[in-house]
Amino acid sequence: MTSRTKEKTKITGVQKHLLLPFLLWAVMRTATADENDPAAEAITTLCDEDYYLETLQAHLLNIGSTLQTQIDVGNAATRKFRLAEAASTNPELRCLLRGLTAGATAKLNENKQAKAKIESDAAAAIEGIRQQRTLIATALKLSTVKLGVDSTAVHTAQNTPAHTATLQMAVTTDEPAQCTREQGQNSKLLQGKKPDATKLHKLKLTTAANLAKAIRTAKLKLTAQSSCANNAAGQTIAQALASCTFHGSTATAAYEPTQSSPLQTETHIYANDKPKGDCHSDVAKATKTSDRRLYLGKLLCEALSLTPQPVMMTELSGPALAADTAVVAAVAACNPEFSDLKDPSDSKTNKALLQYLQKAYGKDKAELQTKFATFIDKKTVKVKENGHIKTKTIGDVT
Repeated sequence: MTSRTKEKTKITGVQKHLLLPFLLWAVMRTATADENDPAAEAITTLCDEDYYLETLQAHLLNIGSTLQTQIDVGNAATRKFRLAEAASTNPELRCLLRGLTAGATAKLNENKQAKAKIESDAAAAIEGIRQQRTLIATALKLSTVKLGVDSTAVHTAQNTPAHTATLQMAVTTDEPAQCTREQGQNSKLLQGKKPDATKLHKLKLTTAANLAKAIRTAKLKLTAQSSCANNAAGQTIAQALASCTFHGSTATAAYEPTQSSPLQTETHIYANDKPKGDCHSDVAKATKTSDRRLYLGKLLCEALSLTPQPVMMTELSGPALAADTAVVAAVAACNPEFSDLKDPSDSKTNKALLQYLQKAYGKDKAELQTKFATFIDKKTVKVKENGHIKTKTIGDVT
């Protein structure tokens, strides 16, 4: 080994030592959690949670919108080509138009199937959100419950079989709810932040087990005549009352309001806090019969990972249409010159067919438009409109 080679090896070794920390830093940075949606982080009340869930629900209900756009395009194209095909009297031209119809129909059906599937996949999460919002509505109603001692003369006392006093309770829903939704509904913001479902990886969710905490009157205060121990805490009922002397008109009883308790539990949706990644281990194995909160987390993980993939219409040019299997098969079936092909898509036997399609449809969109405008958009057909038969161009109809 020459000294120059040794020098190169030495430099390479130094470079490796310098490169290793950088690689470790890059890996660690890649592994670090993404920032959670700031709007989700801002959730503090039941109303915040409900509004955020409403935006998730809208997001999932709209998940097929990009597919619907292509479905609308496909419907229009299919109708146009079918009308042109039906109006054509030239067998060869009609066959080429049938190829256009077949290509548009195939793409239309693909998008319809994709939309149906993605909406079906999102349906469980939408239903889970609906149930969670029902739970929140229940919690909000419970937060209005006011428990008190009836102030009228309805209480009783007796000395047999034991000395007892029975107090009549008064339960109303007079308390203001923990929160209201008006502010979020009007501004479309949550604490000044716009919800973004694509950044969500954890969410505070109310649990059924915490519903009782929504009721904010949980302390009964009894006022005695005298003798109650000073600041005596942590006692049983018997111990707390034993030192108090109750007598005459000095005795009173009243429920006192307590501070609102958090009803929500932070729920991790994605592993490593990476949206659209693997489901977090907390929720991955949750089922309908297990913890409702965790099951919703799993449903959100699966639904928010869905990505609609619309199929674009084939470009209207010879080369593109010759590469569309639906177009190739349709033209091969209706053109006698190619009807003997066993497999129109077989590249070993369909060269003549592909060359024909490229020439017949034109080398690009402009040439196809020039060739077929008279037979498609400008072609007149009879249509029924408002009970009358009218003559219109296909372009006007579609």
